[in-house]
Amino acid sequence: MSSKTLIAVFLLLFLGTGTVLAWVDLSEYTRTTECLTDVFFVNNDTGWAVGLNGTIIKTSNGGYEWTNQSLLDVSDDVSGVDFISSSTGWVATTAGEIYKTVNGGSDWYLAYSDSANGYDLEFSDISIFSEYDGWVCGYKGARGCIVRLSTSWPPWRYNHTTGFRIETIYTYGGGTNVFIGRQIHFNAIYALCRRQMNPNPYWPSVLNKRISDIDFCVDNTQLGWTATTNDGCYYTVNGGSNWSTLPGSGGGKFAVTCIDIPGFPPLAWSICDNTNTIYSTRYNGNTPPWENWAIDTVTTTCLYGICSVKGPSFVPSVYVYAVGGNGSLWKNIVGGSDQPISGISSCELLTDVHLIGVTRGAITIEIESDTEVTVEVHIYDVTGRLKSTTDLGSIPEGSSTYTIDHGQGSGSLLPMGVYYCVLDIGRERISTSFVLID
Repeated sequence: MSSKTLIAVFLLLFLGTGTVLAWVDLSEYTRTTECLTDVFFVNNDTGWAVGLNGTIIKTSNGGYEWTNQSLLDVSDDVSGVDFISSSTGWVATTAGEIYKTVNGGSDWYLAYSDSANGYDLEFSDISIFSEYDGWVCGYKGARGCIVRLSTSWPPWRYNHTTGFRIETIYTYGGGTNVFIGRQIHFNAIYALCRRQMNPNPYWPSVLNKRISDIDFCVDNTQLGWTATTNDGCYYTVNGGSNWSTLPGSGGGKFAVTCIDIPGFPPLAWSICDNTNTIYSTRYNGNTPPWENWAIDTVTTTCLYGICSVKGPSFVPSVYVYAVGGNGSLWKNIVGGSDQPISGISSCELLTDVHLIGVTRGAITIEIESDTEVTVEVHIYDVTGRLKSTTDLGSIPEGSSTYTIDHGQGSGSLLPMGVYYCVLDIGRERISTSFVLID
C-alpha cells in the first residue's frame, strides 16, 4: 500500500493552536432564573449546573439545551456538584444532605443526611475522586466539618471537625492529597498530611489566605490554583506544598479552574463575582511560570462557578463554562489545530484527500483511494455541534470528486465562521478545519 497523506487543504484559513474564541452568553438556554453556584462537565457536551432552591439542570449538547433535574421536595440550596462519569455523580446541599445518581441525574437518592446525626450542618462543597473515595465540607456557625466517602459501611461518615468554617474542598488523590479552604476567621488553606489516614488526621497549613476555591490540573496534579476573596489567586507547581502569586493579581477572586492537555500549555481561568469579570492565564515555564492574569470578558451578571474540560476528540481544544446569577451561563472554547491529531488524523485506507472548494452552500472534496471504502462526511461548528452529515456510501478505487451540501436545511446557509470537516472512512477518521467567508 502506498504511503498515506494527511488532508491537504487549499484556499482556507486555519484556526491556529491556542486561538481564543469569544465568550458566548448561553443564559437563555438554561431556562431558569435561579442563581447557579457550581458547574461540572464530564466532557465538552455533558454537564450539570446547580444552585439555589434545589436547582439541578443538565445539558447533553454543550449548553444549548438544558433539562430540569431538580431535587423533589428540597427547597434548600444545592451548593456543589461532582461526577465521575456521565452516569454517576453526587450533589451536596445546605441542608447537610448528599444525593447520588447512577443514571445521569434522572433519579437521585439520599446518600447521607447530617440531620440524622444531629449535627445540623450546612454543606458548602463536594469533591469526588472515585466511586468510594470522596469528600464533602461544610460548617455550623463558626465551626467546620468534613464528611468522607469510603469503602466502609456506611459509605459516608463524619470525619473531622475544625474551629473554622470550611467553604471549599478538593482532592486529586483520594485520601492522600486533599485540600480544604476557609473563608472566615483564621484565613487558611489546609492540606491533608500525605501519610496513612488516622481517626484524627493532621491538616498542616500551607497558605494563610482567605480561600474561596481550589483546583488542580487533572492530567498534571503538580499544577494547581486557589482563589482568595481578598488577595487574588495563588498557584503551586509542586502539588500544593508551596504557593505563590503573580504580580498584579490582587483583588478578590471567587472561583478558579485550570487544565493541562496535550497540544496546549496549561491554562487557567478565574472569576470575580463583584466585577462580573473572567480572567485567564497560561503556563510558560519562565519566572514566574504563569503569565499575568488578563481580562477575558466582563459579563452582565455575577459569576459564582467555573469549570474547564477537554474538547471533542477530533480537534485539540478546551471548553470552559461559567455560571452565576439569574441562571446565567457563559461558554468559551480555546483550541483548534491544523496539526495531526494522534490516532485519528491519518487513514490507512486513503491515498490522499483534498478539500478543494469551499462556498457558503457546499464544500468540494477530492478523495483518492487504492481500495473501495465507505465514507461519511460530518460538519461541526467550533462548539462541537453537528451541523450536517452526508453519507457518500461506497467510494470506488481511484480518484473521485464530491460536492457536499453543508447548509442547515430549508435552503438556509451556515453563517460565516470556523467549521470542522470530519470524514469517517470505514472505522477510521480524519479531520480538518475550514472557514466560511462571504
